Amino acid sequence: MSASVQSLSMLVASFAALVAAFSAITAYRGYKLARSIQDDARSDERIVLGRITHPGLRAREHAECVLQVPLFNKSKRKACITDLAVFDEKGESIPSAWSDAIDDLGNVQNPGNLVGLTDGRTIYVRRNDGEPFRFARLLFSHSFSHAKEVAVFDEYADFAKGE
Repeated sequence: MSASVQSLSMLVASFAALVAAFSAITAYRGYKLARSIQDDARSDERIVLGRITHPGLRAREHAECVLQVPLFNKSKRKACITDLAVFDEKGESIPSAWSDAIDDLGNVQNPGNLVGLTDGRTIYVRRNDGEPFRFARLLFSHSFSHAKEVAVFDEYADFAKGE
């Protein structure tokens, strides 16, 4: 009788090991499928930058130290602009303030806060020194990616192209 009990316990132990291996393989495949679905869902998470221009303000000299940057969210999920840095043609930082609202003179309202982006929104960037923007390289940080988006404003680029 002890031989049959021993062989039965061996059979049960083998079956348990087989079930454990099957469970591990199924869990791994489930993880890979979940990652694939998640990567697919994130593939449309893009922020598209429009053409950077000076806003139309009443006082032209005030408009030249402000840039307006149209942003469009291609995703169904809300994105957040978390940081923005501005550099000149030499790569030196330009002290500036940014937000999604300005007053009539181009002064940024609630500067440097997070800006939520569901469909489309315009970001305004104002130089702190009041000098006009002729060239600027903007680096955006947002919630969709750890990589920064780069946008370039060159006032004379359209003239060079013949537009």
